[in-house]
Amino acid sequence: MRTPNAVALILAIPLLMACSPAQPASTPTAIPTLAPAPTQTGTPTPTGTPTSTPTITPTFTPTPTPTITPTATPTFTPTRIPTPTPTSEFIPIPSGLGGLLVVNHFGPELVLTIGERTYRLPQNSRTIIHLRPGRQGYTANVQGRGTLTTVIEVLEGQYQIVTFAGP
Repeated sequence: MRTPNAVALILAIPLLMACSPAQPASTPTAIPTLAPAPTQTGTPTPTGTPTSTPTITPTFTPTPTPTITPTATPTFTPTRIPTPTPTSEFIPIPSGLGGLLVVNHFGPELVLTIGERTYRLPQNSRTIIHLRPGRQGYTANVQGRGTLTTVIEVLEGQYQIVTFAGP
């Protein structure tokens, strides 16, 4: 939006110019003419040192993407528990029978009745008994400690360990 003062100024400028005294006429002056430049023949020879500094244009060299090589995962191979081999403790089991290794960790003597036989095991001892395969009932008695009567499954060709321990 124009203000009244701005409008008055715009209208006054052409009037002022029309009323101003005339400008004196200028005297014509000669315009110099230019002669054509001489043409060069042959190859131009550089003169002086170059004024610009050579620049290096950067080039993009792609970086290879790293690859992850998986490491070998160790595999677990279960090992079988070895069957007891014949030693002084595990003598070979006669054909058609099974074996018991009876261990007495009681202080006093252990009296064991199994397979219609009675065995006396001294304190801290081990005894091997060969029996027919199948369920066998037995009774164990420790003087002053008590009596145990139970059943065990005798397996053909294998030893089983029966341990008696107490204070």
